[in-house]
Amino acid sequence: VMSDWSHMQRVFLGGRRPALPAAADWLVEHLAGQGEELGEALVVVPGSRAQRRLLELLAELSVGRSLVPPTIVTLGGLADRLLVALSARVAVELDSLLAWSAVLREAEPALLAELVPHAPKHDDWPGWWTLAQQVVQASDELGAELLLVHEVADRLIEATDVARWQALGELDRRYHAWLAERGQIDKHLARRQAIEDGTCDYAGPIVLVATVDLPLVHERMLRGVSKPVYALVFADESDAAGFDACGGLVSSYWNDRPLVLDDEQLRFVDRPAEQAAAVLEVVRAWAEQSPTTADEITVGLGDTALSGAISRTLEFAGLPVRTATPRLITQARPVMLLRALADFANGLRFDKLAALLRHPDAELYISQVSGEETQAWLTLLDRYATDHLAQRPTGGWLGEQAQAMDAVYRAALSLLPQKVDQIQPLDAWPELIGQALLTVYGSQRMNRHRADDRPIVTALEAIGSVLAQLASLDPQTAPHCTCSQAISLVLSLLAGQMVPEPGGEPAIELVGYLELLLDDAPRLVIAGMNEQYVPQPTRHSALLSEGSRRCLGLPDDAHRLARDGYALGAMVSSRRQGSISLIAGKRSQEGDPLLPSRLLLKTDDGTLVRRISTFVAEQGESHAEGPMLLTPGKHDRFLIPRPVLPPVPIKKLRATAFRDYLACPYRFYLKHVVGLKTLDDEVMEFSAGDFGTLAHEALRVLARADMSGIDDPQAVADRLSLSLDDRVRRVYGAEPPVAARVQVEQLRYRLQKFAQVHAQMMAEGWRIIHHEQSLEVSVDVDGQPFTITGQIDRIDRHVDGRWRVIDYKTADSGKNPEQVHRTGVKDNKQWIDLQLPIYLDLAVPLGVDASAQVGYINLPKKLDEVCFEPAPWGADDLREAREKRDEVIRLVRQGIFWPPNAMQASEFDGLAPLCGDTVADRKALIQASSLRVTEVDA
Repeated sequence: VMSDWSHMQRVFLGGRRPALPAAADWLVEHLAGQGEELGEALVVVPGSRAQRRLLELLAELSVGRSLVPPTIVTLGGLADRLLVALSARVAVELDSLLAWSAVLREAEPALLAELVPHAPKHDDWPGWWTLAQQVVQASDELGAELLLVHEVADRLIEATDVARWQALGELDRRYHAWLAERGQIDKHLARRQAIEDGTCDYAGPIVLVATVDLPLVHERMLRGVSKPVYALVFADESDAAGFDACGGLVSSYWNDRPLVLDDEQLRFVDRPAEQAAAVLEVVRAWAEQSPTTADEITVGLGDTALSGAISRTLEFAGLPVRTATPRLITQARPVMLLRALADFANGLRFDKLAALLRHPDAELYISQVSGEETQAWLTLLDRYATDHLAQRPTGGWLGEQAQAMDAVYRAALSLLPQKVDQIQPLDAWPELIGQALLTVYGSQRMNRHRADDRPIVTALEAIGSVLAQLASLDPQTAPHCTCSQAISLVLSLLAGQMVPEPGGEPAIELVGYLELLLDDAPRLVIAGMNEQYVPQPTRHSALLSEGSRRCLGLPDDAHRLARDGYALGAMVSSRRQGSISLIAGKRSQEGDPLLPSRLLLKTDDGTLVRRISTFVAEQGESHAEGPMLLTPGKHDRFLIPRPVLPPVPIKKLRATAFRDYLACPYRFYLKHVVGLKTLDDEVMEFSAGDFGTLAHEALRVLARADMSGIDDPQAVADRLSLSLDDRVRRVYGAEPPVAARVQVEQLRYRLQKFAQVHAQMMAEGWRIIHHEQSLEVSVDVDGQPFTITGQIDRIDRHVDGRWRVIDYKTADSGKNPEQVHRTGVKDNKQWIDLQLPIYLDLAVPLGVDASAQVGYINLPKKLDEVCFEPAPWGADDLREAREKRDEVIRLVRQGIFWPPNAMQASEFDGLAPLCGDTVADRKALIQASSLRVTEVDA
């Protein structure tokens, strides 16, 4: 067994052509043509995209000859290939996670206190698994540099970190003992032992392709193999001092070396939209210079968040685009369905049921099982949530929707085990979880080669692999948990896995920065060349501080700077002049200032000053025009929709609708003609309207015969309180949301204060004659009858014959009728609400005369303001109100619902997007919408 580097050979491919084509040529020339069998070789590349691309290049080179392709793996798969003989089974990720969680869960509180301020509860398995994952992540970082957790404390200096790692060291010894008892060995310990025992090897030659980030553990394992190891270095031999024996970077060499970039290669623009426009401008310029196909251009993403803006901009310009960055498997629909099922299973909350039912695959399944159309039961769900403030559905369904809601609920429950809260060994859950997925996806025909099906198939396979691991656990040692907890473990084991983007027709590919070194497109534009994105940040364990990392010799910020600086220099040198462009933004989408990447400033002082001056200079207008793909039509459709006249003129209105028309004719149209209203399945407290309705329902008790004339405030308060509780229980169940319960108690205080006001009114000789009386009256306007309807909250009569027409008001700040109904200065009052004057008209058939007093009973937040507020209007005022009433009736009859009122109040009603409330120049929008309508009508 070799113990030195005599079997290792560095091969410098040069830096003037792309690395992967040069590596493919070398593999064919030196391994396929000189005695070595290419098919026996193990080729190691940094990432999965390079893995696929190298195989494509070798396939192209095999045309006309017989070549057996080598085994190509990413850097993460190298160590397992070199482990030959082991005395114990190497623990996989699940084994390590469960072992660490068990050790942490049984640890003394004093040890845990060194790790976390508050340890999870004993039965909170997801909490223990999350904590264990943090330890495993730290262990992986340490293991890459041939360190074990219990060896860290002796090498640290900072006292706070020493205490933490001493505790972790003790727990690490218990972890290794836990595995040993079960015939297992930690993977990092297995690699150390293999290095010490000299048992690392591979059957054929090993080729490292541009693996500049090779961890120490791989170097030591490669030192002991018997076959040749070739490190293909993407650089000229004149830079040999910048690479170690395995082709890894020597950080100091590259950090001390300036990065040569031409100013013409750099562009500084403002926000992400301008970055996307700049990318398009670069691509257009290249296309104008010479014929260029889509697959000859790669767009690099320093900031991956730019992907959406750039892809949309290129697509709108008619260019084929493909995101080559793999997507997280957690974004695939089956994984998202599992997450929704876990959330629903954990307490069967209504909001989680709503989220589950909105998953597209769950929607389809529920529709098939219940026989109901999706839109119907989704609307039902929203309406039920709005009406009953649903939180947990297990207490029984309420109201008229109870039967329909129960059917949908049972269909959703069919995806979960019958006893969803029962605790079982972890190995018992995989079959039930798999059955849920089979129920939803089993009848669907899918093809892994179809773009839409590929993520689903890949995700189902990955889930199946995890479930198979769970099912193979020893039931004697497997933790006991709930269904929701088991699914959470599945999700955590899937986290970080990727769904490779499929290939296809030639397209401009969007590629993450770390994949760009081995990209072989002849033209490259990189956006997001800003600090915090380039150098690319590395996801480190929260248990390893930056100081600890430096002390332990782990890769740090200086290494990242060297790695990304070398990569950028290689990208530039391997392409012709004018074929690479670098774009940095000045601000984020939110307007936060950004800094240019340090890599753009690794230059001489004069160039540095010039570039910084250019970056901070005022940004002018973007010179990349937005693309126009759609042929402009005759009419702009991005305007406020014009009202469509009802087929029959409106002949009836509620008294409360007049206020809507006076506020905004267009909103009146949307509410009262079209019938639009908002529903919310996430509401957890009473809206202002619901709060008022609840108060009205409680106040009904005052109209009962047995309450007539009672002037004892305490007796009135007690009856109102009982009435309130009865209404809450019937409509919102025994356990409404906490916020709603607080509101109920707030209302109870208001009602108790009002009991004093009501008792005083009774003592003064007033009696309730009518309560919530629904009425209608026909008024003559221009010789045509018009019906007005309304429900008067309360009509009182005094023993001396006087009348009062009363409306209850529960707004937080009580207003008097004059403030609500009229606005303007004293001698120029304008009616903005006609409710109380119209109530006088409605009350006439009940014998109420025109001299009746109208007013509010206010129940505001300030209890000392609970009182009866009479209206101050005289006969002339009421005559003006009736004239305004008739004016509104004429306009409504004629269908005058335009234009929208530009001074619309800010009260939220859900119609703001349709009315253009938030548009910067709303007046211009209304004018443009009016012009369009005039043209259409013409």
